[in-house]
Amino acid sequence: MKTDIVVIGAGISGLVASSLLAKRGFDVVLIEKEPFVGGYVRSFKRDGFIFDAACSFVGGVKEGEELNLIIRELNGEEKIKWLPLKSIRNILPDLSIDLDTWDFEDYIHRLIKLFPLEKASLLSYLKLIEKTGIELKRIRDISIIKRLFFPLFFPKLMKLFRATHGQVLNRFFKDEKLKLALSCLPVTLPPSKLSFLFVATLTSKVIAKGVYYPKGGMKSISEYFEKRLKNFAGKILTSHEVTNISLDKDIFKVKTKNEKTIFSRSVISAINPWQLSKILNYPFGLSLKKLTPSLSAFLVYLGIDSKLLSSDIPSFSYIRSDIGPEEEYRLNLSGNIAKKPTVIVNIPSLLDKKIAPEGKAILRIMTIVPYHYKKGWGEKEKEEIKKRVIDRVKEKLLPSIFDRIELSIVATPLTLERYTYNQDGAIYGLCATPNQIGPKRPSNKTKIDGLFLAGHYTRPAHGIVGAALSGKFAANLAQRWLKR
Repeated sequence: MKTDIVVIGAGISGLVASSLLAKRGFDVVLIEKEPFVGGYVRSFKRDGFIFDAACSFVGGVKEGEELNLIIRELNGEEKIKWLPLKSIRNILPDLSIDLDTWDFEDYIHRLIKLFPLEKASLLSYLKLIEKTGIELKRIRDISIIKRLFFPLFFPKLMKLFRATHGQVLNRFFKDEKLKLALSCLPVTLPPSKLSFLFVATLTSKVIAKGVYYPKGGMKSISEYFEKRLKNFAGKILTSHEVTNISLDKDIFKVKTKNEKTIFSRSVISAINPWQLSKILNYPFGLSLKKLTPSLSAFLVYLGIDSKLLSSDIPSFSYIRSDIGPEEEYRLNLSGNIAKKPTVIVNIPSLLDKKIAPEGKAILRIMTIVPYHYKKGWGEKEKEEIKKRVIDRVKEKLLPSIFDRIELSIVATPLTLERYTYNQDGAIYGLCATPNQIGPKRPSNKTKIDGLFLAGHYTRPAHGIVGAALSGKFAANLAQRWLKR
């Protein structure tokens, strides 16, 4: 088989890259080792319940925002119906904060009511986030002149490039409860390790004005891009694992475990770079030893009787550990898990009743864990951690949860690794430290002409929007290469 471009990996970045290139008129083959597409952005069905594998929500879908622009370019008749995430609760050891919908500015003003003495500092922090966000958006259209005089045109970014979120929080605030309230983010790092620029990017470009859930489950996002790819005559090979990539006279030779060989002018690797290094016959200019993947996750998927849910139960809850993020991270690095860990609780059936059988509801609980858990991931250990995370929900959210569980499934780091080949079951690709953000993150371009990278191990960031943008960046680079 011959084609213009092969895209390896049908996670969200691979789906975006392949569908954009197909729409632009290129002959595209997307290869995926699993029998389904989506990676972490997929759903699975058990006994009538539609569970989302790993993702909770997505931002950037309003008119003119990042994900919306990608979808708009594909201008398909198929539409994703976005349901606003309603009723959100951040539960801290001594404080509970409720929001009707997610809006960062609204969240800041809610915190002002709780911490009136910190009003000036909170408004200054909000202003810093907004100004940094403006500079981040301007980078997208940076000219050669501005690139040469970067410090003059982007003073905020230069000043904050090496800053951690913890350093910025300490600069503005003294109240530890308030700092904790500003640290309820989809990350695996504590404030002392987390890049502030990542926080500003996430806040200003992804979750500033609301987050959403796709009707039908997270699979609706992946299915949309899959349909657009096929509509533009792109080909998808599922259940085909790539085993070798070689290069001969500017032509890539891609072999799969099914003994299929595809010749292409270009390749986009939307897989784990460590995995790429195993199947590629040449060094591609990435020092893997310098990269640090994020921690992994343990997920519990529950089908319950909906009578358990009172009218004030939020659809999304972030329950913080009593020991604080720094100590919890230290435990994770040492191969341990807190007795009362931080958990994220989703009840998506409150937003879309059709994903659960009538009279039933879905709960998905996630906690960050180390891949190399000291006790291992045997059946006994899985049951132990499962009980810990459900106990957290029982203690803080649903006191009678154990009486109403009708179905339970767990996923360990080994599960995530098996289905996605993410390095050590990494839930967020690379951890977002100052050393792995912006230009210090692996480029979408490699030292091999015609080979490009996409996914949450590359620029710009992790998350659905970050991965989708990486697919767009890689597609743009590949297009220029193919049209040279």
